[in-house]
Amino acid sequence: MIYQPFKRLFDFLLAVVFLALSSPLYLLIAIVIRVDSKGPIIYRGIRLGRGGHRFHILKFRTMVELEIAHKGPRITARDDNRITRIGKFLRDTKLNELPQLVNVMRGEMSLVGPRPEDPSFLEHYTDEEREVLSVRPGITSLASVIFADEENQLSMDNVTHTYLHSILPKKLRLDLLYVRNHSLLLDLDILLRTMVILFPRFRKVTPSVEDMLLGPMRILRRFVTWLSIDAVIAFLAVGLAGIIWRQGGPLDLGISRAVFFAMIMTGIFTLVNVLTGVQRVQWRYASFNEVIRLIVSVVASVILLAVLNRSINPPRLPDAFLTLAGFLALSGFIGARYRRRFLDSLQMRSARLKSVKEVGRERVLIVGAGEAGQLTLWLLKNNPIGHAFQIIGIVDDDITKLGTLIHRVPILGMCDRIADIVEKKNVGTIVFSI
Repeated sequence: MIYQPFKRLFDFLLAVVFLALSSPLYLLIAIVIRVDSKGPIIYRGIRLGRGGHRFHILKFRTMVELEIAHKGPRITARDDNRITRIGKFLRDTKLNELPQLVNVMRGEMSLVGPRPEDPSFLEHYTDEEREVLSVRPGITSLASVIFADEENQLSMDNVTHTYLHSILPKKLRLDLLYVRNHSLLLDLDILLRTMVILFPRFRKVTPSVEDMLLGPMRILRRFVTWLSIDAVIAFLAVGLAGIIWRQGGPLDLGISRAVFFAMIMTGIFTLVNVLTGVQRVQWRYASFNEVIRLIVSVVASVILLAVLNRSINPPRLPDAFLTLAGFLALSGFIGARYRRRFLDSLQMRSARLKSVKEVGRERVLIVGAGEAGQLTLWLLKNNPIGHAFQIIGIVDDDITKLGTLIHRVPILGMCDRIADIVEKKNVGTIVFSI
Protein backbone atom coordinates (compact mmCIF):
# COMPACT_ATOMS: atom_id res chain seq x y z
CA MET A 1 0.00 0.00 0.00
CA ILE A 2 1.23 3.49 -0.87
CA TYR A 3 -0.39 4.82 2.31
CA GLN A 4 2.19 3.33 4.72
CA PRO A 5 5.39 4.83 3.23
CA PHE A 6 3.58 8.12 2.66
CA LYS A 7 2.39 8.11 6.28
CA ARG A 8 5.95 7.52 7.48
CA LEU A 9 7.24 10.44 5.37
CA PHE A 10 4.33 12.60 6.55
CA ASP A 11 5.09 11.74 10.19
CA PHE A 12 8.81 12.43 9.86
CA LEU A 13 8.45 15.80 8.12
CA LEU A 14 5.79 17.07 10.54
CA ALA A 15 7.81 15.85 13.54
CA VAL A 16 10.86 17.78 12.31
CA VAL A 17 8.78 20.93 11.76
CA PHE A 18 7.00 20.68 15.14
CA LEU A 19 10.27 19.93 16.92
CA ALA A 20 11.95 22.97 15.38
CA LEU A 21 9.04 25.29 16.17
CA SER A 22 8.67 24.09 19.75
CA SER A 23 12.38 24.01 20.66
CA PRO A 24 12.20 27.27 22.69
CA LEU A 25 9.28 25.76 24.63
CA TYR A 26 11.39 22.65 25.33
CA LEU A 27 14.04 24.80 26.97
CA LEU A 28 11.50 26.68 29.09
CA ILE A 29 9.78 23.48 30.27
CA ALA A 30 13.13 21.88 31.09
CA ILE A 31 14.11 24.84 33.29
CA VAL A 32 10.75 24.85 35.12
CA ILE A 33 10.89 21.08 35.77
CA ARG A 34 14.42 21.37 37.16
CA VAL A 35 13.41 24.20 39.49
CA ASP A 36 10.14 22.54 40.57
CA SER A 37 11.43 19.16 41.78
CA LYS A 38 14.41 16.82 41.87
CA GLY A 39 14.92 14.24 39.18
CA PRO A 40 15.57 13.97 35.43
CA ILE A 41 13.84 16.27 32.96
CA ILE A 42 12.87 13.45 30.59
CA TYR A 43 10.98 10.33 31.65
CA ARG A 44 11.83 7.17 29.71
CA GLY A 45 9.17 4.47 30.08
CA ILE A 46 9.00 1.06 28.44
CA ARG A 47 6.07 0.69 26.05
CA LEU A 48 4.83 -1.78 23.45
CA GLY A 49 5.46 -0.76 19.85
CA ARG A 50 4.60 -2.18 16.48
CA GLY A 51 4.66 -5.97 16.45
CA GLY A 52 4.93 -6.02 20.24
CA HIS A 53 8.52 -4.74 20.22
CA ARG A 54 9.45 -2.71 23.27
CA PHE A 55 10.84 0.81 23.13
CA HIS A 56 11.43 3.74 25.47
CA ILE A 57 8.73 6.38 25.22
CA LEU A 58 9.94 9.93 25.97
CA LYS A 59 7.95 12.39 28.07
CA PHE A 60 8.67 15.40 30.22
CA ARG A 61 8.76 14.17 33.80
CA THR A 62 5.56 15.06 35.65
CA MET A 63 6.04 13.02 38.84
CA VAL A 64 8.30 13.09 41.85
CA GLU A 65 11.61 11.23 41.86
CA LEU A 66 11.35 7.99 39.90
CA GLU A 67 12.14 5.73 42.84
CA ILE A 68 9.01 7.00 44.61
CA ALA A 69 6.87 7.13 41.48
CA HIS A 70 7.60 3.48 40.60
CA LYS A 71 6.19 2.30 43.92
CA GLY A 72 2.66 3.29 42.88
CA PRO A 73 0.27 1.93 40.22
CA ARG A 74 1.11 2.15 36.49
CA ILE A 75 -1.97 4.33 35.94
CA THR A 76 -2.40 7.88 37.17
CA ALA A 77 -5.61 9.44 38.47
CA ARG A 78 -6.89 12.91 39.34
CA ASP A 79 -5.88 12.56 43.00
CA ASP A 80 -2.45 10.98 42.44
CA ASN A 81 -0.07 12.62 44.93
CA ARG A 82 2.97 11.59 42.90
CA ILE A 83 2.26 14.31 40.32
CA THR A 84 4.26 17.53 40.82
CA ARG A 85 2.84 21.04 40.61
CA ILE A 86 4.27 21.73 37.16
CA GLY A 87 3.52 18.12 36.23
CA LYS A 88 -0.21 18.66 36.65
CA PHE A 89 -0.06 21.64 34.29
CA LEU A 90 1.98 19.69 31.73
CA ARG A 91 -0.45 16.76 31.84
CA ASP A 92 -3.53 19.00 31.58
CA THR A 93 -2.10 20.75 28.51
CA LYS A 94 -0.56 17.54 27.08
CA LEU A 95 2.79 19.35 26.82
CA ASN A 96 4.45 16.42 28.59
CA GLU A 97 3.96 14.43 25.36
CA LEU A 98 6.13 16.77 23.23
CA PRO A 99 9.37 14.73 23.47
CA GLN A 100 7.59 11.88 21.67
CA LEU A 101 8.28 13.78 18.46
CA VAL A 102 11.75 12.26 18.83
CA ASN A 103 10.14 8.79 18.99
CA VAL A 104 8.32 9.66 15.76
CA MET A 105 11.54 10.70 14.04
CA ARG A 106 13.18 7.42 15.11
CA GLY A 107 10.31 5.45 13.60
CA GLU A 108 9.20 4.02 16.94
CA MET A 109 5.94 5.97 16.91
CA SER A 110 3.62 7.78 14.54
CA LEU A 111 1.81 11.08 15.00
CA VAL A 112 -1.51 9.18 14.95
CA GLY A 113 -1.99 5.61 16.10
CA PRO A 114 -3.08 3.54 19.11
CA ARG A 115 -1.52 4.89 22.28
CA PRO A 116 1.33 2.60 23.43
CA GLU A 117 0.55 0.70 26.63
CA ASP A 118 2.70 -0.60 29.44
CA PRO A 119 3.86 -4.19 28.66
CA SER A 120 2.28 -5.39 31.91
CA PHE A 121 -1.18 -4.78 30.41
CA LEU A 122 -0.61 -7.03 27.38
CA GLU A 123 -1.81 -10.12 29.23
CA HIS A 124 -5.25 -8.51 29.50
CA TYR A 125 -5.60 -8.21 25.68
CA THR A 126 -7.75 -10.71 23.81
CA ASP A 127 -6.37 -12.25 20.61
CA GLU A 128 -8.48 -9.83 18.60
CA GLU A 129 -7.32 -6.82 20.60
CA ARG A 130 -3.67 -7.68 19.91
CA GLU A 131 -4.36 -6.51 16.36
CA VAL A 132 -3.70 -2.96 17.61
CA LEU A 133 0.00 -3.90 17.72
CA SER A 134 0.04 -4.30 13.93
CA VAL A 135 0.61 -0.56 13.42
CA ARG A 136 2.95 1.98 14.97
CA PRO A 137 1.63 3.52 18.19
CA GLY A 138 0.87 7.22 18.07
CA ILE A 139 1.21 10.42 20.04
CA THR A 140 -2.54 10.86 19.66
CA SER A 141 -5.33 8.53 18.68
CA LEU A 142 -9.05 8.10 18.33
CA ALA A 143 -9.15 6.86 21.93
CA SER A 144 -7.00 9.77 23.13
CA VAL A 145 -9.60 12.26 21.90
CA ILE A 146 -12.61 10.34 23.24
CA PHE A 147 -10.86 9.76 26.60
CA ALA A 148 -9.12 13.14 26.75
CA ASP A 149 -10.36 13.57 30.31
CA GLU A 150 -9.35 10.04 31.35
CA GLU A 151 -7.45 10.96 34.52
CA ASN A 152 -10.47 12.81 35.91
CA GLN A 153 -12.54 9.64 35.44
CA LEU A 154 -10.19 7.69 37.70
CA SER A 155 -9.53 7.74 41.41
CA MET A 156 -6.54 6.28 43.23
CA ASP A 157 -8.95 3.91 44.99
CA ASN A 158 -8.65 0.72 42.96
CA VAL A 159 -7.39 2.70 39.94
CA THR A 160 -5.79 -0.26 38.14
CA HIS A 161 -8.90 -2.45 38.38
CA THR A 162 -11.13 0.37 37.12
CA TYR A 163 -8.80 1.08 34.21
CA LEU A 164 -8.45 -2.56 33.14
CA HIS A 165 -12.15 -3.39 33.34
CA SER A 166 -13.89 -0.13 32.43
CA ILE A 167 -11.59 2.01 30.27
CA LEU A 168 -9.00 -0.21 28.57
CA PRO A 169 -11.58 -2.41 26.71
CA LYS A 170 -13.30 0.71 25.34
CA LYS A 171 -10.00 2.23 24.27
CA LEU A 172 -8.93 -1.01 22.57
CA ARG A 173 -12.23 -1.14 20.68
CA LEU A 174 -11.59 2.40 19.41
CA ASP A 175 -8.00 1.45 18.53
CA LEU A 176 -9.28 -1.53 16.54
CA LEU A 177 -11.66 0.76 14.66
CA TYR A 178 -8.71 2.98 13.79
CA VAL A 179 -6.48 0.08 12.72
CA ARG A 180 -9.18 -1.28 10.41
CA ASN A 181 -10.12 2.09 8.91
CA HIS A 182 -6.96 4.18 9.10
CA SER A 183 -6.20 6.57 6.28
CA LEU A 184 -4.47 9.90 5.79
CA LEU A 185 -7.81 11.73 5.98
CA LEU A 186 -8.70 10.05 9.27
CA ASP A 187 -5.23 10.93 10.62
CA LEU A 188 -5.79 14.57 9.70
CA ASP A 189 -9.21 14.53 11.40
CA ILE A 190 -7.71 13.11 14.59
CA LEU A 191 -4.88 15.66 14.53
CA LEU A 192 -7.41 18.49 14.15
CA ARG A 193 -9.51 17.17 17.04
CA THR A 194 -6.37 16.83 19.14
CA MET A 195 -5.53 20.49 18.55
CA VAL A 196 -9.02 21.40 19.80
CA ILE A 197 -8.85 19.36 23.02
CA LEU A 198 -5.56 21.00 23.98
CA PHE A 199 -7.86 23.72 25.34
CA PRO A 200 -9.33 22.38 28.61
CA ARG A 201 -12.74 24.04 28.09
CA PHE A 202 -13.29 22.03 24.88
CA ARG A 203 -12.05 18.81 26.46
CA LYS A 204 -15.23 18.51 28.52
CA VAL A 205 -17.33 18.09 25.36
CA THR A 206 -16.66 14.49 24.38
CA PRO A 207 -17.25 13.89 20.65
CA SER A 208 -19.10 10.77 19.56
CA VAL A 209 -17.27 7.99 17.74
CA GLU A 210 -19.34 8.70 14.63
CA ASP A 211 -18.33 12.38 14.68
CA MET A 212 -14.70 11.36 14.95
CA LEU A 213 -14.77 8.76 12.18
CA LEU A 214 -16.93 10.90 9.92
CA GLY A 215 -14.77 13.97 10.53
CA PRO A 216 -14.46 17.12 8.43
CA MET A 217 -11.77 15.69 6.14
CA ARG A 218 -13.83 12.62 5.25
CA ILE A 219 -16.98 14.68 4.72
CA LEU A 220 -14.94 17.07 2.59
CA ARG A 221 -13.65 14.18 0.46
CA ARG A 222 -17.19 12.92 -0.25
CA PHE A 223 -18.39 16.47 -0.84
CA VAL A 224 -15.52 17.42 -3.15
CA THR A 225 -15.82 14.19 -5.15
CA TRP A 226 -19.47 14.74 -6.08
CA LEU A 227 -18.95 18.48 -6.34
CA SER A 228 -16.29 17.90 -9.00
CA ILE A 229 -18.37 15.32 -10.86
CA ASP A 230 -21.47 17.54 -10.85
CA ALA A 231 -19.49 20.58 -11.98
CA VAL A 232 -18.03 18.71 -14.95
CA ILE A 233 -21.44 17.25 -15.91
CA ALA A 234 -23.17 20.64 -15.61
CA PHE A 235 -20.49 22.40 -17.67
CA LEU A 236 -20.67 19.76 -20.41
CA ALA A 237 -24.50 19.94 -20.36
CA VAL A 238 -24.46 23.71 -20.85
CA GLY A 239 -21.90 23.39 -23.64
CA LEU A 240 -23.88 20.64 -25.38
CA ALA A 241 -27.07 22.70 -25.04
CA GLY A 242 -25.28 25.58 -26.76
CA ILE A 243 -24.15 23.35 -29.64
CA ILE A 244 -27.66 21.92 -30.10
CA TRP A 245 -29.26 25.38 -29.93
CA ARG A 246 -26.96 26.80 -32.58
CA GLN A 247 -28.11 24.13 -35.03
CA GLY A 248 -31.52 25.79 -35.14
CA GLY A 249 -30.61 29.43 -34.68
CA PRO A 250 -28.01 31.90 -33.42
CA LEU A 251 -26.99 32.32 -29.79
CA ASP A 252 -25.25 35.67 -29.95
CA LEU A 253 -23.16 35.75 -26.79
CA GLY A 254 -19.56 35.65 -27.92
CA ILE A 255 -16.96 33.16 -26.70
CA SER A 256 -15.95 34.92 -23.46
CA ARG A 257 -19.55 35.68 -22.44
CA ALA A 258 -20.68 32.17 -23.33
CA VAL A 259 -17.97 30.68 -21.10
CA PHE A 260 -18.93 33.09 -18.31
CA PHE A 261 -22.61 32.11 -18.47
CA ALA A 262 -21.65 28.43 -18.64
CA MET A 263 -19.63 28.80 -15.44
CA ILE A 264 -22.48 30.62 -13.68
CA MET A 265 -24.97 27.94 -14.70
CA THR A 266 -22.52 25.21 -13.63
CA GLY A 267 -22.12 26.84 -10.23
CA ILE A 268 -25.89 27.09 -9.69
CA PHE A 269 -26.56 23.47 -10.74
CA THR A 270 -23.80 22.28 -8.42
CA LEU A 271 -24.80 24.52 -5.49
CA VAL A 272 -28.45 23.47 -5.60
CA ASN A 273 -27.38 19.81 -5.65
CA VAL A 274 -25.50 20.49 -2.41
CA LEU A 275 -28.45 22.31 -0.81
CA THR A 276 -30.93 19.54 -1.68
CA GLY A 277 -28.69 16.87 -0.11
CA VAL A 278 -27.99 14.94 -3.29
CA GLN A 279 -24.39 14.32 -2.15
CA ARG A 280 -25.54 12.52 1.02
CA VAL A 281 -27.10 9.61 -0.83
CA GLN A 282 -25.23 6.31 -1.17
CA TRP A 283 -25.84 6.10 -4.92
CA ARG A 284 -24.50 2.59 -5.15
CA TYR A 285 -27.66 1.47 -3.37
CA ALA A 286 -30.02 4.19 -4.57
CA SER A 287 -33.57 3.27 -5.61
CA PHE A 288 -35.71 5.00 -8.21
CA ASN A 289 -37.12 7.27 -5.51
CA GLU A 290 -33.89 9.23 -5.48
CA VAL A 291 -34.52 10.38 -9.08
CA ILE A 292 -37.18 12.65 -7.61
CA ARG A 293 -34.49 14.35 -5.51
CA LEU A 294 -32.41 14.94 -8.64
CA ILE A 295 -35.41 16.24 -10.59
CA VAL A 296 -36.32 18.67 -7.80
CA SER A 297 -32.73 19.88 -7.67
CA VAL A 298 -32.48 20.50 -11.41
CA VAL A 299 -35.93 22.13 -11.66
CA ALA A 300 -35.00 24.47 -8.81
CA SER A 301 -31.76 25.30 -10.62
CA VAL A 302 -33.54 26.09 -13.88
CA ILE A 303 -36.09 28.32 -12.09
CA LEU A 304 -33.31 30.18 -10.31
CA LEU A 305 -31.40 30.63 -13.56
CA ALA A 306 -34.56 31.91 -15.28
CA VAL A 307 -35.12 34.47 -12.52
CA LEU A 308 -31.52 35.66 -12.71
CA ASN A 309 -31.69 35.76 -16.50
CA ARG A 310 -34.84 37.91 -16.45
CA SER A 311 -33.19 40.32 -14.03
CA ILE A 312 -30.88 41.28 -16.91
CA ASN A 313 -32.44 43.73 -19.37
CA PRO A 314 -32.77 42.41 -21.99
CA PRO A 315 -32.55 38.69 -20.99
CA ARG A 316 -29.43 37.04 -22.40
CA LEU A 317 -30.67 33.47 -22.76
CA PRO A 318 -33.99 32.01 -23.96
CA ASP A 319 -35.98 30.09 -21.34
CA ALA A 320 -36.09 27.13 -23.70
CA PHE A 321 -32.28 27.05 -23.73
CA LEU A 322 -32.17 26.97 -19.93
CA THR A 323 -34.69 24.12 -19.93
CA LEU A 324 -32.62 22.19 -22.48
CA ALA A 325 -29.46 22.67 -20.39
CA GLY A 326 -31.37 21.51 -17.32
CA PHE A 327 -32.61 18.38 -19.08
CA LEU A 328 -29.11 17.49 -20.26
CA ALA A 329 -27.66 18.13 -16.80
CA LEU A 330 -30.35 15.94 -15.22
CA SER A 331 -29.56 13.15 -17.67
CA GLY A 332 -25.88 13.41 -16.80
CA PHE A 333 -26.51 13.46 -13.04
CA ILE A 334 -28.71 10.36 -13.29
CA GLY A 335 -26.27 8.54 -15.56
CA ALA A 336 -23.31 9.25 -13.26
CA ARG A 337 -25.12 8.09 -10.15
CA TYR A 338 -27.13 5.11 -11.31
CA ARG A 339 -25.23 3.57 -14.17
CA ARG A 340 -26.02 -0.16 -14.14
CA ARG A 341 -28.33 0.06 -11.13
CA PHE A 342 -30.85 2.20 -12.96
CA LEU A 343 -32.84 -0.65 -14.52
CA ASP A 344 -32.80 -2.58 -11.22
CA SER A 345 -34.09 0.50 -9.46
CA LEU A 346 -36.99 0.77 -11.90
CA GLN A 347 -38.01 -2.79 -11.04
CA MET A 348 -37.83 -2.06 -7.32
CA ARG A 349 -39.96 1.05 -7.80
CA SER A 350 -42.66 -0.88 -9.68
CA ALA A 351 -42.96 -3.28 -6.73
CA ARG A 352 -43.61 -0.41 -4.29
CA LEU A 353 -46.50 1.57 -5.75
CA LYS A 354 -48.78 1.43 -2.71
CA SER A 355 -48.37 3.92 0.10
CA VAL A 356 -49.10 2.55 3.56
CA LYS A 357 -49.79 4.44 6.76
CA GLU A 358 -47.03 4.22 9.35
CA VAL A 359 -49.44 3.98 12.29
CA GLY A 360 -49.32 0.56 13.94
CA ARG A 361 -46.36 -0.68 11.91
CA GLU A 362 -43.54 -2.62 13.56
CA ARG A 363 -40.50 -0.36 13.93
CA VAL A 364 -37.42 -2.16 12.62
CA LEU A 365 -33.70 -1.46 13.01
CA ILE A 366 -31.34 -3.23 10.60
CA VAL A 367 -27.80 -4.09 11.68
CA GLY A 368 -25.52 -4.18 8.63
CA ALA A 369 -25.48 -2.01 5.49
CA GLY A 370 -23.70 -4.44 3.17
CA GLU A 371 -25.16 -6.84 0.62
CA ALA A 372 -27.02 -8.76 3.34
CA GLY A 373 -28.49 -5.49 4.58
CA GLN A 374 -29.62 -4.64 1.04
CA LEU A 375 -31.35 -8.00 0.74
CA THR A 376 -33.03 -7.46 4.12
CA LEU A 377 -34.29 -4.04 3.03
CA TRP A 378 -35.68 -5.48 -0.20
CA LEU A 379 -37.39 -8.39 1.58
CA LEU A 380 -38.97 -6.15 4.19
CA LYS A 381 -40.26 -3.67 1.64
CA ASN A 382 -41.28 -6.04 -1.17
CA ASN A 383 -43.27 -8.88 0.30
CA PRO A 384 -46.99 -9.46 0.99
CA ILE A 385 -46.66 -8.32 4.61
CA GLY A 386 -44.17 -5.54 3.94
CA HIS A 387 -46.77 -2.94 4.93
CA ALA A 388 -46.46 -4.20 8.52
CA PHE A 389 -42.89 -2.88 8.90
CA GLN A 390 -41.46 0.59 9.26
CA ILE A 391 -37.67 0.58 8.82
CA ILE A 392 -36.43 3.45 10.95
CA GLY A 393 -32.74 3.09 10.16
CA ILE A 394 -29.57 1.05 9.77
CA VAL A 395 -26.45 0.74 11.93
CA ASP A 396 -23.09 -0.31 10.51
CA ASP A 397 -19.42 -0.05 11.53
CA ASP A 398 -18.35 0.95 8.00
CA ILE A 399 -17.37 4.58 8.60
CA THR A 400 -17.67 5.48 4.90
CA LYS A 401 -21.44 4.97 5.12
CA LEU A 402 -22.12 7.03 8.26
CA GLY A 403 -24.49 9.92 7.67
CA THR A 404 -25.70 8.62 4.29
CA LEU A 405 -28.93 7.12 2.97
CA ILE A 406 -29.55 3.68 1.45
CA HIS A 407 -32.91 3.31 -0.32
CA ARG A 408 -33.92 6.46 1.59
CA VAL A 409 -33.18 4.72 4.90
CA PRO A 410 -30.59 6.61 7.03
CA ILE A 411 -27.43 5.11 8.49
CA LEU A 412 -28.04 6.16 12.10
CA GLY A 413 -24.67 5.26 13.57
CA MET A 414 -22.33 2.47 14.53
CA CYS A 415 -23.25 -0.81 16.21
CA ASP A 416 -22.41 0.41 19.70
CA ARG A 417 -25.38 2.79 19.45
CA ILE A 418 -27.98 0.03 19.09
CA ALA A 419 -29.23 0.28 22.67
CA ASP A 420 -29.53 4.06 22.48
CA ILE A 421 -31.36 3.96 19.12
CA VAL A 422 -33.76 1.26 20.34
CA GLU A 423 -34.74 3.44 23.28
CA LYS A 424 -35.01 6.74 21.41
CA LYS A 425 -36.75 5.37 18.28
CA ASN A 426 -38.99 2.88 20.12
CA VAL A 427 -37.65 -0.02 18.03
CA GLY A 428 -39.58 -3.26 18.35
CA THR A 429 -37.50 -5.51 16.09
CA ILE A 430 -33.77 -5.71 15.36
CA VAL A 431 -32.70 -7.57 12.23
CA PHE A 432 -29.03 -8.64 12.12
CA SER A 433 -27.91 -8.70 8.46
CA ILE A 434 -24.17 -9.23 8.79
